Amino acid sequence: MATEVSYSGNNSNKVFTITFPFLKDSHVKVSVGGVTKNVTTDYSISGTLVTFVTAPATGTNNVKLYRDTPITAAEHDYSAGSSIKADALNENQKQLLYAIEEAKLVTVTSGGITTGAKNDITVNSDTDWVINTNAIEQSMMATNSVGLD
Repeated sequence: MATEVSYSGNNSNKVFTITFPFLKDSHVKVSVGGVTKNVTTDYSISGTLVTFVTAPATGTNNVKLYRDTPITAAEHDYSAGSSIKADALNENQKQLLYAIEEAKLVTVTSGGITTGAKNDITVNSDTDWVINTNAIEQSMMATNSVGLD
């Protein structure tokens, strides 16, 4: 299942559709031109629509909406003697499912690991992993870590 969608900005369109399932608005992240944007100051989410304050600049697939489901804690906790609701169980299950989808885990097989595209990385062999073009966002890089293009 898809965990992200890319659109081409045109300096006019402010509204983009989230095409993947998610549990909470806070699990949806947005970047434009490789720079992660901030909810409320740069965009808002209503239902499955992301609305920018200012239309993203013109570019090919420069607008990226993606899911980032946290797994540091379960969405719902259960207590001994309390009733367990189906909705809470389902949300916890979806939380794990979504996190696994996002991880694009490499599967261990008798011959090693599976090869192919793993979201932002392509695995050619167990010792040859390649970061795909345009996979690293500028906001994730240290200041002055890269020179000119």
